Amino acid sequence: MKKFKKLVTMACFIYMTLGTVTSTQAALKEKDIIWIGSRQNSSSRISGIYGDVEAVYGQNVVYSSAANKKYQIYFGATGEKTGFKYKDVTALAGGKLYYVTTNRNSYKGMIIDEEENEIYSGLRNIADEVIATYGDGVVSKGIENDRFICCETKEGLVILDTKRDCKVIRKYKGYEIDSFKEIYKNKVDYRRHIRIIDKAKGRLGFLWLSQKSGVSEIIAKNLYKYNELFMNREGEYKIIYASSDGDSAKIMNTKGKVIWNGKRKEISTVAGNLIESERYGFNQGSYPYKGAGKEETGTHILLTIYDRNTSKYGVIRDDGKMMLGYKYNDILKTYKDMAIVEDKNDKQYLVNYRGRILTSQKYDKIYTFHNGKAVVKLDNKYGIISESGKVLVKPTYSKLIATKLDLDNAFHAYEVGVTKNKDISAGMIVKKGEDYIYINKAGKKKVLEETYDNVKKLSNIKYKVSPLLVTMSDGKYGIMAADGKELHKPKYDFFGILSRAKGIFSLGRRKYGKSGGYMSEIIIDKDGEKLFSLNHTKSIKRTSTGEYIVVKAKSASKDKTTEQVLIYDAEFKKIAGFKNKWEKIIDYKDGIFIVMDKDNNYGLVDKSGTIVLPVKYTNLTFSGDCIIVKETYDDVEEIGFLVR
Repeated sequence: MKKFKKLVTMACFIYMTLGTVTSTQAALKEKDIIWIGSRQNSSSRISGIYGDVEAVYGQNVVYSSAANKKYQIYFGATGEKTGFKYKDVTALAGGKLYYVTTNRNSYKGMIIDEEENEIYSGLRNIADEVIATYGDGVVSKGIENDRFICCETKEGLVILDTKRDCKVIRKYKGYEIDSFKEIYKNKVDYRRHIRIIDKAKGRLGFLWLSQKSGVSEIIAKNLYKYNELFMNREGEYKIIYASSDGDSAKIMNTKGKVIWNGKRKEISTVAGNLIESERYGFNQGSYPYKGAGKEETGTHILLTIYDRNTSKYGVIRDDGKMMLGYKYNDILKTYKDMAIVEDKNDKQYLVNYRGRILTSQKYDKIYTFHNGKAVVKLDNKYGIISESGKVLVKPTYSKLIATKLDLDNAFHAYEVGVTKNKDISAGMIVKKGEDYIYINKAGKKKVLEETYDNVKKLSNIKYKVSPLLVTMSDGKYGIMAADGKELHKPKYDFFGILSRAKGIFSLGRRKYGKSGGYMSEIIIDKDGEKLFSLNHTKSIKRTSTGEYIVVKAKSASKDKTTEQVLIYDAEFKKIAGFKNKWEKIIDYKDGIFIVMDKDNNYGLVDKSGTIVLPVKYTNLTFSGDCIIVKETYDDVEEIGFLVR
């Protein structure tokens, strides 16, 4: 029997914001809280129909009952509830439609709208499930924003247009959705890829479905059930079977013709499969790094193969061509015309596909190539080699920091056993002895005048190039540019990240006044430029919707006894403020603050500081156009929600 699968995706969207809230919508009343149920915390005994909120889409809430393991939907526009009767609920059309079923094994499933009107019925399943190789196994990748969906009826499959009242675009009679794995993780060229089964023959097939036009096509059929669909960088589909229990690994075309047959061979890792299947044996372990171009990876899929006869590894291409023979203890990374391999002593070196060794020596670690260069590690020292194996920088440095963004590394030093992308193509900061040295892309060196205790990478996700580094000296923080120029001297007591995605950071200094300690802060952007300054701050926090909550210390007030709460927009324009009497300001959204008192009770106040919801709850959380409410009393916990 399948696990509860549909709502895993929706839980990921529990904090999503769908539209703004007007002032009339913000009129919240305690009597309007919709309580789901309660339970005693001291035991597993259930009182009532206690459950939990699984997902919020605007004013629509999906929640579960722990008593009968079923789900119900609350429709905010009408206040109607479906009742706890559904085994599966999947949001469609951005939460305007829902696929629901009371029995996964029958054709009683249907698609309903926000007023629980039946839009399409007679369904047993929709393609939305991915099985991964980690955790408990089931990971649903949401289709809630897909326009075109694939559904299973008694007669076969139907392709529906969710924007046109689920109009049938096409039918495939005699097929069902593969119950083992339904839909592939990645959309490629706006196409979903779906595993299907011929009901009469019990054979596997694959179907693609365009999210642009709704056009669909069966790619392949009459396949063994454990085959996987692959796509290379030329857009060619290949069918690959990994092998198990001593049988042969195979590569086939979409017509079922065998391109390569590997007797007593196992597929270990794969490079260059755009669909990214998640089944064990087809992981992307040998892929150079995410986003690598054709010139670095080639257009073919490369497969690392384990030979059971010799216990060695080799490499083949998706057209069956042998790239490396079976003579390597391990193959770590594969590229267009070369690979990083490992010998029996766990030493790594570079070979091309003629089998020629390119590196003059073996290393403890060769990190991923980027723009023709890679960091190497030998005896805990770091250097750089080219893709031809030439030593560009001898491994003599105790630290090497790429001045371009390294998504995987952030603030951490190199980790043993983990291959990471070190983009040193635009220059780097290195450490030798006590000196930090800047080396530009031409190899010219400049010893930095300032002596630092440490220099770390300042990571930010959105901008592909992050030109900032954090410097530390005598416990103080500063900011350095990629070329070693000091932008902010290390005189600050702390460094903070306000928005990693937008590249907004803060530097603060501790100060002391008559009413106690406070912070003086400057806000900087991704280039180190000063955006804003704040004085007498106690705390600053960025909300999920982009505003900044600033709590001013008592020293900022005229009477020196009162804290102030200020809310700034994303451009640091002041929106509102009030005198603070709460222990913590937890969050802000659309004119409402979540606050907490000294006894850890939660409540709501508006922009003037007036209490909207009593400060007595165990927890409050913004979610869509709702507020999730938890209350505990006499060892009983209740959960509910309030629609804005």
